[in-house]
Amino acid sequence: MGQNEATHPHGASVASGPLWCVPVAAGIVAVWHNLSPELDIVGLVGGAGLQTPLERHRIFSPQFSTNFYTISGHGLQDGQHLRVILRGGDGADVEHTLELRLAHWQVEGTPQIVSFIISRILSKRAASGDHETLERFLSLASSWRSSARLKAQIGNHSLYEFDVAARHLAQRQTCFVLRQGRLTREVVDSFGDNDSSIFRISQGSPERAYADLGGDLVELAFADTSVAAQDTVEWLKGLSPSAKSRLLDCLSAASEAEPIGLPAYVTASLKTAIFPLSEPSSEAAVEGCFEASGSLFVFLRVAGTAALDDVRLELFGGAGSAHRRTDLLTCSVDSAEALPATCIVVKACLDGRQASACKVILQIEGRSIQHWVHVQQGGSAESLGFARRFWPLADRDDHYLTEVGVPFAQAWARHPVKELARIVRLGARQNASSTVDLQIFAGASIELLHGTLIGLKASVPRGQALRITLPSSHDIEARCSKAIEWAERYGIDGELQILPANAPDSAAASLRLRPSAEVAVAIRAGFIPPGAGWLDEIVEQIVQRPDTFLVGLAPSRIPFGLALDRLDPETLLRLLAHDAIAAIAAPAGMMGRIVDEAVCHTLAGSWIERIIEGFRQGVKVMPHAALDFLEVDGSRDHDRFGIEVDGISLSREICATEHRDMPTSPTNVLSV
Repeated sequence: MGQNEATHPHGASVASGPLWCVPVAAGIVAVWHNLSPELDIVGLVGGAGLQTPLERHRIFSPQFSTNFYTISGHGLQDGQHLRVILRGGDGADVEHTLELRLAHWQVEGTPQIVSFIISRILSKRAASGDHETLERFLSLASSWRSSARLKAQIGNHSLYEFDVAARHLAQRQTCFVLRQGRLTREVVDSFGDNDSSIFRISQGSPERAYADLGGDLVELAFADTSVAAQDTVEWLKGLSPSAKSRLLDCLSAASEAEPIGLPAYVTASLKTAIFPLSEPSSEAAVEGCFEASGSLFVFLRVAGTAALDDVRLELFGGAGSAHRRTDLLTCSVDSAEALPATCIVVKACLDGRQASACKVILQIEGRSIQHWVHVQQGGSAESLGFARRFWPLADRDDHYLTEVGVPFAQAWARHPVKELARIVRLGARQNASSTVDLQIFAGASIELLHGTLIGLKASVPRGQALRITLPSSHDIEARCSKAIEWAERYGIDGELQILPANAPDSAAASLRLRPSAEVAVAIRAGFIPPGAGWLDEIVEQIVQRPDTFLVGLAPSRIPFGLALDRLDPETLLRLLAHDAIAAIAAPAGMMGRIVDEAVCHTLAGSWIERIIEGFRQGVKVMPHAALDFLEVDGSRDHDRFGIEVDGISLSREICATEHRDMPTSPTNVLSV
């Protein structure tokens, strides 16, 4: 009987075709036919006699549905003619002679059957441990091979690059992966970068993998190497923006099931993003993304006439929780030389979550623009400076200060400063027994310190040590040199304190006082005493009233008509709003108290914070003529942003209205 010649005992009619097979494990093969689907194989007759199927399996898929059978492979050879006994739906048997052929990858059903064998059959045969037989078949069936190079390791995620164009891959690519001699079916993330493709593997280092690329099976060999952290950083820097965004999509989706800490270097280069729009020279830009005081802030700018229809923010590792709020700030900026622009700040509550990266999704001009950006920490001078630069674009709006400025400033004020202030000794004489701690804080302008030092040298007792405090800055060494030079020129003794990097000005109020000090006096640079003998008057006043804060006011800055006989919280806030507080004095113990949950980042705001905290403890406050310091240069601009932000913080957090309801009798407020 020749090939494909059938015997029909009951007159059944069947179509002809080969008997396809793939190896399953040692001594076991899977076989199937292309005959009528209702015909089941019940036996094979060959050189080893009659062999019956071990198991029958059914595959259902949109592309292919059939039965296949596992059977003993002993005595079976590729190209052998076998008598195949088939049973129809009516229970009648037919016999057919078919040629046994080893399937190649393009045979219909081979990919689905191999996938079934790996995920459903071999997984049950863990004891036998024979995956080598099927893996040899996969290698034989592969059309070509490519070497995958390990390029980066991020947590437990390994990223491999190989020379295959991304158009051949699905974003979620099914692969048969070999690890430690065992095959598994896995769906891995893939994305393209220029002319190569990247696989993300998250379950240890594979030896080989097999992937169906456009109908061809490709064998991928993985190099057994490791990658240094610096090499990972350099590789990430070289990724195209689209590849980097796709990488974050993959890592974010993986992190939902298995949370990972995203290293900052992954997104460090994604702080900004610019997208061209259809109008000439128009664009949409993400200018910054920050986390501050439990909220997420994204700063956007749209140049041109296009309207932004919608904004959504998606946190890393939380694809299901998109936050939306676009009504916080929208400000149009007109320019005679450029396109009109719209500035937008989007704010979202983090609900206690940590944010390392954020996907910004913009709906504009009928299309969706999606891009991951790095979330910067808002508790720093740089982040507050960024928010400050947006303030003029908001027409110096109070709503902007409340919703944006305050969270940034409070995050900075509460950010822990782990370093100590750097100290430089001034002068040869160190009066360790001095009972007065006299501090001068130099702000942004070092030149203002010069006039204050001259005024103090001429008005304080000889030998009085000074404690000069400078904020950290990019030119701090040059500023220190000037301060030291002036101290030497005028014979000033004491010490120079340099605040740690990223410490707000308010940190100056928390620095250690002189150990022997009984009275503490703090002065802002840019002001000079009203005359000689002022310090003795202050010391005498505090000795007589040891539960009193004395406040020094700049006469030129006091609001007209403001009554100073009651320095209650509201009055202090009005003085702060006019930047009128030049100095403060108190017993050393009161001045050195640490304020829990500080809200102010300016020095004057921090002074008022201490005074209001003292109100709760029965402390008194009064202005004193000996502290009516004169302004050195009245033409200098004030820090309006910082002052107003701290004023809002004090009003909201400490709540001046609550103090209005408290009795403010002479027991806690003193008149001049």
